Amino acid sequence: MVGRVRAAQIQAIFRFTPLTMAVNVATVTVILIALRDVANPFALAAWAILPLALSLLGFNSYLRSRSRMPRTTASLRAFRRATIHAALLALAWGIIPMVWFPRLGAPEQLVVATVATGMICAGGFALATVPPAAMTYVAILAASTMIGVLRSDVAHRVLLGVLLIAYGATVMRSVLGTARLFVDRFRAEADLEERRHVIALLLAEFEENGSDWLFELNESLGIVNPSVRFAQVAGVSDVALDGTSLLELVDEDSSAELLRRVRAGKPFRNLEVAAPGADMTRWWSLSASPMLSETRDILGWRGVGADITDVRRAQSEIAWMARTDILTGLVNRTAFRDRAADVLFASRVSGERVAIGCLDLDYFKSVNDTLGHAAGDVVLREVSQELLRFADEGVIVGRLGGDEFGLLFHGNSTAEKVHALAERMIERLSRSYEIQGSRVTIGATVGIAFGPDDGDSVDELIRNADVALYRGKDTARGTAMRYSALMLRDAEERRTIKDDLLQALRRQEFVLHFQPIIETGSGNTVAFEALVRWQHPTRGLLSPDAFIPIAESSGTIVPLGDWILRESCRQAGKWPAPVKVAVNLSPAQLGSSRLSQVVKDAVLLGGITSDRLELEITEALLLSNDANTLRFLTEMRALGIGVALDDFGTGYSSLNYLTRFPVSKIKIDRSFVSGGASHVHRSAIIQAVTGMSARLGFQTTAEGVESEETLAWVTALGCTQAQGHLFAKAMPSHEIEAYLAAERDREPAAPRAWTVSASDRKERVGVA
Repeated sequence: MVGRVRAAQIQAIFRFTPLTMAVNVATVTVILIALRDVANPFALAAWAILPLALSLLGFNSYLRSRSRMPRTTASLRAFRRATIHAALLALAWGIIPMVWFPRLGAPEQLVVATVATGMICAGGFALATVPPAAMTYVAILAASTMIGVLRSDVAHRVLLGVLLIAYGATVMRSVLGTARLFVDRFRAEADLEERRHVIALLLAEFEENGSDWLFELNESLGIVNPSVRFAQVAGVSDVALDGTSLLELVDEDSSAELLRRVRAGKPFRNLEVAAPGADMTRWWSLSASPMLSETRDILGWRGVGADITDVRRAQSEIAWMARTDILTGLVNRTAFRDRAADVLFASRVSGERVAIGCLDLDYFKSVNDTLGHAAGDVVLREVSQELLRFADEGVIVGRLGGDEFGLLFHGNSTAEKVHALAERMIERLSRSYEIQGSRVTIGATVGIAFGPDDGDSVDELIRNADVALYRGKDTARGTAMRYSALMLRDAEERRTIKDDLLQALRRQEFVLHFQPIIETGSGNTVAFEALVRWQHPTRGLLSPDAFIPIAESSGTIVPLGDWILRESCRQAGKWPAPVKVAVNLSPAQLGSSRLSQVVKDAVLLGGITSDRLELEITEALLLSNDANTLRFLTEMRALGIGVALDDFGTGYSSLNYLTRFPVSKIKIDRSFVSGGASHVHRSAIIQAVTGMSARLGFQTTAEGVESEETLAWVTALGCTQAQGHLFAKAMPSHEIEAYLAAERDREPAAPRAWTVSASDRKERVGVA
């Protein structure tokens, strides 16, 4: 910067070189004319050569500087050359007053004094941008003139000398001020130019590579000098865009809002406007400020624009994703609830009946379990497409989560129409689907709640529809069930029991009762089946039917089942060998990887041999956990623990189970022992089961034996064991010792004979 300042100072001197040369030539001429009669002509001519030669030397430097590029920097040496040149010029002019002034007459002295004074001022200001040169020039010339004046006999010569000193000092002071102003202005202009250059570069980068652009509008909102970037986003050439009103580039709504902002006369920021294009509508964000005159009138607008089309598209996509189920394309729970709220609000005004349904797929879990979740996703998408077909009939469908869908019925005036529509949906969905080369069959169950009869708010209606849905799944799958207040009470009851279950184990509120299993041949008790009871603090003693299903659905069944195993084995340790204990297993327990170790620990801590424990499982458990079940049961049988297949005949009753799984006993369900079917048919079934079991080496236990006649009947049909109220109801553990003691004191039972009643004989004849 210092070098650049020096170069500018020297260039400023060069600008005055032609003028100063002309002044020097004219002044030399004046001196020659004024002194031709009083001065030695040869000396005067010799003197004239000095200022003229120095002027020519300076003019030559000026001409050289014009023939080359302007200097951008200068060293101190250049400053020294300029100072030396100024000093020589001042000495040349100082010769006249210093040498000849005392010998001149008054007229000639006046000319010399005038020339000297003028040259001091003119030279000082001409050289002002280079302070050393100007100061040297003024000092030498003023000193020479003062010497000449003091040597003369001019009156008041001392006063004239003082005036010369004052004039010289004034000129020097002015020279310093002028030089300082020059340097400051140059630095300011250099900084401004640098900033202008940087801003220009940034704006060029902004226009070329950014998504934003600058714009300028006149008072009528016509575009002035549009940039290339603005023309690109507008889809026209910059020539065509010049003068076009910005209002013509945006849609009607955006134009109205833009006019409103402009008429307010205030700066605005981030105004989003839509700009229709040939292929698509683009979105711009505009920010602008008014350009004001000195009288505060608006002359136009300057601002910056940005293409935010991608941002708007992303925002729209995010908003869509926030309200849409990605898998199926249906509205999600939040959007469904909002839509239902709007319809419910409108129905209060119109009086139209509104219904909300919750639809859940039946047997869908088996699709995920057997074919995988990818196949389940395919099923969900196909189900969604089927449900969307009912949109024309006034049904809005949303996915609430998992395999549960929300149904919003509007425009259907009666409950009968809504119910019929729901039944048609169920029928449409209850079919086979071909997925990954396999065919899967599912069904559907729907719960329905009507507004405002079944609830005043959307949340209440959805809750009640959900309550009806799960009542339907418990009692009548594949149907549409309407909500009733009784269902809610039952659901609240289940919820309360579920909450209490979480604390019941910790509070040790569960107790075990044991029902004996009798050997039909000897009449002796060979085992006790452990049956859990819940001693509820406010509800009293609850049977398993009241809480086991809830425990299974809530997951509490696993720790509860572990406790039953441990407590059963502990109680069995108090009984005489070889009386066994039978413990029921839940399917949820079998899913636990800890079950095998829990069983082993229970046997060990109970102090019994493994052959005194018998595990009872159902056919449904075998179906739901094929590989896990086989592995677990095989390990149990290897330990000597018995495995009984409970409720045989009521489920799938696949004979394949008997060959694949290590079963040691079959328990014939009470429905075959004392059910409503004919005696002949029941006899045929029991006899078939016992015959098969005998050949396979299984024991058979008849459940639900309530009378001596029934006992004799099942004994005659081949049942090796019996269980029922004929022998004893389930009893607390502290009564078992007395029960077994009483049994030991009884006389051995005589073999029971089965006598066929008249009705039995009649049935047999009819069958025959």
